[in-house]
Amino acid sequence: MLSILVVTRYVTVLILYIVNNEVKVGEDLGKIKYSLWVHAEKFEELAKHTSLPKSIVQAKTSLYKGVLCSYLLIPFNGYLRKLNVVFYNGRIYSWGDVPLTFIETIMEYCVSNKFNNINAILDTIISYTAEELYKAIENVSVEIDRFEEIITQKPELKRLHRILSRARRIRKAIFQLNSFTSRIALSVKVSDQIVDDVRRLLDHADRLLERITLLTQFHYMVLSDKVNSVVQKLTIISAIFLPLTLIASIYGMNFRYMPELNHPLAYPIVLTAMLVIAVGQLVYFRKKKWI
Repeated sequence: MLSILVVTRYVTVLILYIVNNEVKVGEDLGKIKYSLWVHAEKFEELAKHTSLPKSIVQAKTSLYKGVLCSYLLIPFNGYLRKLNVVFYNGRIYSWGDVPLTFIETIMEYCVSNKFNNINAILDTIISYTAEELYKAIENVSVEIDRFEEIITQKPELKRLHRILSRARRIRKAIFQLNSFTSRIALSVKVSDQIVDDVRRLLDHADRLLERITLLTQFHYMVLSDKVNSVVQKLTIISAIFLPLTLIASIYGMNFRYMPELNHPLAYPIVLTAMLVIAVGQLVYFRKKKWI
């Protein structure tokens, strides 16, 4: 029997470092002293291998004892993942539950473009985050387009609320990205193009929320119209049966002296009269375009 041993690659720390003016990405903890950016999945792992003070994780402000710290919210598979970022002693430190492949992609991009300074790396982090948010907004826009096509035939309040919830989460992430960019700009130079992109992204998210708000109003209008249509039909049915019920109730009182009850044509005459009344009402309602 042939046995196959599968070895799972488990990465705890990713390091973007520079040696001999060459930018590289690796997992060798010995390269931390040459690092530009160190990322770990958990803060404890990061603090274990670096000089990053453990008290930073308890920081409540963006500037904590001379250390710039903030965070980003990045959408993955419909959920917002948090990436904590700290700028300390000329290096970038980060940790969070974002996929390691995302961090590795950013680092590889920095390597391929030979980014050997903090400014360029921070610009790249912001750009990749903005790109993920653009994708999330586009996905929500596509879902809104699909919903608009079926809203008049099949209103779905739960689906609309789900779209609104996603849009609000994305807007929250974009607002945090804008805040992150503003805080970073206090210590390092951030590209004006990046700043403009983030602001446009925020405007795009606001317009998306406005579009959903209008769609919500239209949704309730469609529901109201359908309810009014049902109520109108029920009212017409009640109006038709009201005189018929009155006639039936009169002749159902069983008074002793009702001469027409003994007439041989009384029954067919009453039925004919009821039929004429019902048909006459239907013709009138149709003429008024109520049915």
